[in-house]
Amino acid sequence: MDGEKELRIPPVLAGPASVPCAMQRGGLVFARACPTHWLSRSSDELSCEQERRDQCVGSASATQLQNMSPSIDGRPACLLIVEDNRENRELLAVVLTWEGFVCVTAASGEEALATAAREPPDLILLDVMMPGMDGYEVTARLKGDSATKNIPIIMVTAMADYNAKERARSAGAEDFLAKPINRDVLVPRLHRLLRETYADYHDK
Repeated sequence: MDGEKELRIPPVLAGPASVPCAMQRGGLVFARACPTHWLSRSSDELSCEQERRDQCVGSASATQLQNMSPSIDGRPACLLIVEDNRENRELLAVVLTWEGFVCVTAASGEEALATAAREPPDLILLDVMMPGMDGYEVTARLKGDSATKNIPIIMVTAMADYNAKERARSAGAEDFLAKPINRDVLVPRLHRLLRETYADYHDK
């Protein structure tokens, strides 16, 4: 298909030796991120999977929600995913929803600020390179607002050089993750940062 390339998966990872993967700007890639067949699904199919899981969460009892992992004060932990690339954004949301998080998404820096102000998430996963307001400016604004300054932020970018990391730290981000993203790196960092931020955070 147009826009697709063959992604070689290292043999040490579970799943097939290679899977078709649309290579988007920034190269968002998940190895062992979710059931293997999801890696070749379209964004519409991924959205349907997320909707079905959201329905399961929505129909769960209060007791079931308290026992869900991960959770903060008995409720599922909420992540705000900020990524301008639609397929990257939806794939990341599906992967992290599968991990037990409640995921809210934003396609721009402006939308991220509005969403965080309206319904503050527990953690923000923020792309750096976006049209208009980039991730550095979004981070600086969030950290400069008393209502959102304590929300931990992980910045995600294809730029893995020292200067990019220093700019992320200077803006106020708690962590920095380079693309391509591996589930086995991302998820433990989410758990660690949430544990450090919230005394009542519980995971597996």
